[in-house]
Amino acid sequence: MAEHDFGSLGTPQGPPVAVDCPLRDALRSIFLWFVVLALLLRKPNRSRQAWTLLLALGAVFLILHVAESYINAHIIFYLHRHMCSLVCEMLRALAGALAVLLAMSDLITPRRRPFRFILAFLILFAAGAAAILLNAPVVANGNLWAAVFGFFLLVFLIGHAMVHTLLRWLTGPRQLAWSVGISLLLGVAPTVAFAITGSILNRSVHLQSVIISFRFAVMVSQVILTPYFVLFWFLLLALLVPLYRRRLAQSFGYPTDA
Repeated sequence: MAEHDFGSLGTPQGPPVAVDCPLRDALRSIFLWFVVLALLLRKPNRSRQAWTLLLALGAVFLILHVAESYINAHIIFYLHRHMCSLVCEMLRALAGALAVLLAMSDLITPRRRPFRFILAFLILFAAGAAAILLNAPVVANGNLWAAVFGFFLLVFLIGHAMVHTLLRWLTGPRQLAWSVGISLLLGVAPTVAFAITGSILNRSVHLQSVIISFRFAVMVSQVILTPYFVLFWFLLLALLVPLYRRRLAQSFGYPTDA
């Protein structure tokens, strides 16, 4: 039953309202899947190893869908649900963009790190921003959120470059295996810590005054750190599949040895 005034769609306490969801709205959310599939049809990708890229991408999309549904089911305020959906939308865009990059990274030729960094950023931003702009009705202001995506993508890549350099100095040839573990830790541990802290704050009447600041800190930290959870699945793929170990080396300079 309709509980709110939907304008021309219905009245409060009216009969059930049928909402039309065109097929194009569903296809917009998986736009980058079609791009990845097209890239996988290229001659260098005509192997079983190349198509395992879809497993990593599918794992990210599935986990984000489950997490978004669970979190939104336990959030009271609409604004918080909207922000959660926006964060998940940007993470899906990042996952699709990483899949696009790995599907075509055999074309990346710069050997110098600054040029390789810039090229990787441009490819990731172009793919991710395209996905966000196509979902403009969902994210409200597509241009704004594409710019926000670009900013946090740059922050993520700079942080990743710093972690990458540090691990290269400390671990040598075992850098990729260590990177898998560090990415999982950075992507998951803060979210778990915030969830535990949030449950404590919600139970204490004396700490309710800091709950708004806490929620803001959660949102910012998730946007900055959860991209490492997305990266984790592609690093794990590279650790298991030699083809993507080479592609990762071409894109980010990881060693080809596991």
